Amino acid sequence: MKESGENTISTFIGYDTAIPHAKTDAVKTPFVAYAKLSHAMDWDGNGEMVKHIFMIGVPKESGSNLHMRIISELSKNIMRNAWKESFMNAASADEALEILKLIEKEVI
Repeated sequence: MKESGENTISTFIGYDTAIPHAKTDAVKTPFVAYAKLSHAMDWDGNGEMVKHIFMIGVPKESGSNLHMRIISELSKNIMRNAWKESFMNAASADEALEILKLIEKEVI
């Protein structure tokens, strides 16, 4: 069952990026996962092309705003050219993870 996301408002944020998210009992530990598509796709059928997808999941009992704090910090950083360039050009998955962990510090 879809509890939040595209059925409420598009999760496309611009910058070739979407941030789908869910707050559900199926998630036990909050997470952010990232996928870079080899070809951009029309995210919601409105011509908004996406190549970068950050997926967020939080436990339902974690409080009503944890996913919003994560989305806020992630969105702010994606809009910053220096952060976006360093993340998108990371030499390895480990380097990209370290860059994402900087956002985690802001959320906690």
